[in-house]
Amino acid sequence: MSKSTFTRGWTVVVAIILLAVAVFEPASGQPVSAGSQATQQAIAYIRSNDVTGDEIRLVDPDGTNDRRVWRTGASGAQGVRDIANLVWRPNARELAFEGRHEEACSFYASDIYAIRPDGMGYRRVTAPPACGQGTGRPTGTVKVEFDNFIQPPTNGPFVLYVEGSPQAATFVIAPGDGLVVTFPNVADFGDGVAQWAVATTLTTESGVARYMSVHGHADVLPGQTVEADGPVEMSYAATNWRWHSPTWRSDDSEVAYMFGSAGTIYSKPADSTNPGGVGGYLLNLGSSYMPIGPLRLTWGPAGARANQLLYTAWSDGSAIIMVQEGSTNPGEVIVPAQGQLLGVTWLPDGSGFLYSEGEQFGEIANIFEYDFATGESARLTDFAQGWTRSMTISPNGQQIVFERQTSGDWMDGDPVTDLWIMNRDGSDQQLFVQDGRSPAWSPTTLPAPLTPRVYLPIVRR
Repeated sequence: MSKSTFTRGWTVVVAIILLAVAVFEPASGQPVSAGSQATQQAIAYIRSNDVTGDEIRLVDPDGTNDRRVWRTGASGAQGVRDIANLVWRPNARELAFEGRHEEACSFYASDIYAIRPDGMGYRRVTAPPACGQGTGRPTGTVKVEFDNFIQPPTNGPFVLYVEGSPQAATFVIAPGDGLVVTFPNVADFGDGVAQWAVATTLTTESGVARYMSVHGHADVLPGQTVEADGPVEMSYAATNWRWHSPTWRSDDSEVAYMFGSAGTIYSKPADSTNPGGVGGYLLNLGSSYMPIGPLRLTWGPAGARANQLLYTAWSDGSAIIMVQEGSTNPGEVIVPAQGQLLGVTWLPDGSGFLYSEGEQFGEIANIFEYDFATGESARLTDFAQGWTRSMTISPNGQQIVFERQTSGDWMDGDPVTDLWIMNRDGSDQQLFVQDGRSPAWSPTTLPAPLTPRVYLPIVRR
């Protein structure tokens, strides 16, 4: 549809908006009492829940004291994961994870989040703050025009948002029409900082479609009303505009993650709360130099491997690639896999790593251990049915907890998995937790839960 045929529509002021599409429901999550959380090691994992939202749970290494510590609180689409990819901070003070449960009030389809093991301290790591969390910064008003040029035509409904706004808005926009939306109380991220607008909607072809353009951003001015530098022209949809694969540096100084299908690696200070901040390139190269489909980023353990990272990608076939911080190339292929790669994790001493590789043309997948000293891989499991996926290893390197899928297909987006445990050599395999995924063994004992302080009045005599 040409710009000349566009009809400029109404101007509206956003007040309190109820989001009608469940998958867009923003949620800051709900902490759940962890009970008598012991200050010992624990294995974190995710349990899917389409009704009350995906859960983060902890279980002791002996399989006891299984407890829920947090859930998204957002009911989502059947078979769609709210959260994924749990990883412990080196000091066990936080868990990082990827989540799409706040995509209605973020510029991105998914962000990186962190939560303490007592279920408190929830925060958005990429592009903070999280939905409903104030920045304490001055606020202003932003007007943004949204132009509907989508083909084939649709009138939405569209979820509209501008960075820093305390909430999103839901509107119908007729094909060929436009809507000027006024967002009040938008936090000012700083002088000269562009805060971007985005529109999302559900489609039958690609699920959630995300529309943004080179225009549609504004520099918020405290106490004033500003207009975006141009309209958000909804025509081309992005479906993978997301942050994923979080990992912490072993010295606790940084957190890293990947962006989109290109898998560009970014990092930022571990405790940074800079509004809208997403960090900067960890490698000295852009996305066009990365191999196809990078995933499963994981930073090396303390010691000689501390500045190295592993990830999976397609490089003349499925491969596990190792790259060094600041590298000017995407890294070196360490394992040229014969089948699909479904998980990778470092050994605690950095002598090698574990990985899950598909066999028999994807009919099964098993766990292998790669040793840097020999350059060889050893088989740890020999399942004749199903697929092993992500795994985690105990801090002493003696036990492995891993996902096992026994039905469906390895390409399933939300496969049904259980957690199994075994010794490092593959012996004594047994079911550990039913209905669990993304296991993460704490690298050290958990900190004691924070106790709220009570301040009593001082009586002077």
